[in-house]
Amino acid sequence: MQKTNGEIGKSKFPKQNSSKQKRPKFNFTKLEKYKGQNNGKGLNKTIGRKSIKVRLIFYVSMLVILSSTVLGFLALDIARETVIKEAKKTLATLANSSADIAEKTLENQRSSVEMFTKIKEINSMVWADQKFILKDVVMEKGFTELGVLYPDGKLYYTSGRTIDIHPEDPIMEIFEGSPFVITNTVNQDVGTQTLMQAVPINKYNEIVGAIVSESQGDILSTMAKGAGYGEQGYGYIIDGTGTVIGHPNYDYVLNKFSPIKEAISDKNMESLSHLIEAMIDSKEGVRDYTYEGNNLYAGFAPIEGTDWTFVTVATENELLESEVKLISNIVFASALVILIIIVITFFFGNSFTKPIILTAKSAEKIASLDISENIDKKYLSLNNEIGIMAKANQSIIDNLRNIIGEINNSSEQLAASSEELTAISGQTADAAQEVSKTIQDIAHGASDQARLTEEGSHKAATLGDNITKVKEYISSVNESSDKVSDVVDTGLVEINSLYEITNESTSAIEEIARVIADTSLSSNKIGEASNVIETISAQTNLLSLNASIEAARAGEAGRGFAIVAGEIGKLAEQSKSSANTINEIVKELQDNIAIAVKSMERVTNISKEQAESVINSKDKYQLIADAMRLTSKAVDQLEASGDIMDNMKEEIMDVLQNLSAIAEENAASTQEASATAQEETAAVEEIANASEGLSELARGLQILVAKFKV
Repeated sequence: MQKTNGEIGKSKFPKQNSSKQKRPKFNFTKLEKYKGQNNGKGLNKTIGRKSIKVRLIFYVSMLVILSSTVLGFLALDIARETVIKEAKKTLATLANSSADIAEKTLENQRSSVEMFTKIKEINSMVWADQKFILKDVVMEKGFTELGVLYPDGKLYYTSGRTIDIHPEDPIMEIFEGSPFVITNTVNQDVGTQTLMQAVPINKYNEIVGAIVSESQGDILSTMAKGAGYGEQGYGYIIDGTGTVIGHPNYDYVLNKFSPIKEAISDKNMESLSHLIEAMIDSKEGVRDYTYEGNNLYAGFAPIEGTDWTFVTVATENELLESEVKLISNIVFASALVILIIIVITFFFGNSFTKPIILTAKSAEKIASLDISENIDKKYLSLNNEIGIMAKANQSIIDNLRNIIGEINNSSEQLAASSEELTAISGQTADAAQEVSKTIQDIAHGASDQARLTEEGSHKAATLGDNITKVKEYISSVNESSDKVSDVVDTGLVEINSLYEITNESTSAIEEIARVIADTSLSSNKIGEASNVIETISAQTNLLSLNASIEAARAGEAGRGFAIVAGEIGKLAEQSKSSANTINEIVKELQDNIAIAVKSMERVTNISKEQAESVINSKDKYQLIADAMRLTSKAVDQLEASGDIMDNMKEEIMDVLQNLSAIAEENAASTQEASATAQEETAAVEEIANASEGLSELARGLQILVAKFKV
């Protein structure tokens, strides 16, 4: 085959004549920027703000404080109840002890008198003999008076006084078989209190008299004064009627203070009055009450042998004084526990977070290209999540070291080889340049032919790229059409639902219209009935008038009939008035029904228009759905056509490549030597350029490796 000048040129290396082709250079900007940003400060700031240890200490401390507070309140409540319970026991014990002391004191006084009842002179019931023995006992035993009571009520005292005792006086109970009798007497005129005890004188197993001793009654107040609970507490004694007979404030005794009587006129005494009543009823126990604005507790116990009650009083503040100390102890213990738990949590959190922080710092160093340090072995040996993190970081460090070592060795070999290749290619390029100059004119035509073929290949490739983009656009359109189809289908479902609702609404409106029409007919019937009533009323009224006329003609005999006729006339007038009222109501009802009928007609028309609009919308949605299905088919056809065009593009590229190969073969056949020289020149230049690129790449790799701290 004959070859033209345009076919002479490149043979196997159509692009190697561009000896100055640019090579891509390695970009270190992003690496430098990243390395600059990860200098370890970010981790420290994060740790400072959101430390797990700080959070752990905070949350545990809050939990402990909350728990301690709740437990403290519970403990305080329990302790308060316990303190009150124990204090009540103590108060009750103190009251019983005080009552026992009072009983023993009275018993001692009584015993000192009982011993004389067995003396013969006393049993003789001769006052002269009795006086002789008893007069010396008065001063010896500390009595104010001693005397003998006779069955007739005569009481003879050693001082010479004689008084008559009333038969109903309590002291006379000694003759009824009582082993002793104790009475308390207050003389308000002279301001004295007398405590009187009587013991029987038995003769031949009969009570023939009694020795009566009198002593100052303030001994009861003295006993009460020392029986209080704490510094502010006090004691007092009441008799069977609730009257105070012993009190640190002796005025209460002299004034015969009785809270039960005082409460009748003074409401502030009600609490104390209730307490006294409870003491009289239950005899023994502990109660709380309010007196003069103070909250008080009272323990009380009976004094055996009397109807008296010994009362021990304590203020609430003193009673609960130990509660304050208990609160202080609980607060101190809670604070100590919280402090201990915070310290424990601190050390626990430190041991828990320290390896995490060190592992995070190790990862930070890896991120900043520092792999010179290994992970601490004690963390690598852990069998938990921290150990897994440490092993993973160590694995990264080891792998990076291996990769960097291999890259470093390869870059050094690459740099040496590229230098040798550069020197050889330079020598070869000089020789090939001389050969290339001699055959350059012959190869010019073949180069043009190859260039045109190459341009055709480029254009075919551009066409292929455009076809690919068209296929992508078609795919996007297909996806969009699918979405639109979904929306249309959803719209059809909503339209169908709306259509059904509209039909139901129309049916309901028609039903309402029918009910209104029936109501209108009913109102018409009511109107007709009202007219009948009105007619009957008129006839009744006329009948009443005629009856009145006939009754008037009948005279006295028709008077009763005239009254009946009058009542019938009134009834007719009432019927007429009611008929008129019914007519007005029926007319108003008919007017309202007419308005309702018009409104229902408008609503019916609107409902029909709405139904038609729904049907039209449904038809339009159906048309859109049909159009979208056609669009989808068209898109599918376009996509198929795109595939066909893509296949045709590949065939065109193959044809152009075959043409290029044929042109090269023609150029080779025409001028083998020129082609060979040109190829060698281009190859040498390409090798030289590649060698320079390799050298630059090797330097870049070495710089990159140098940035790692191994």
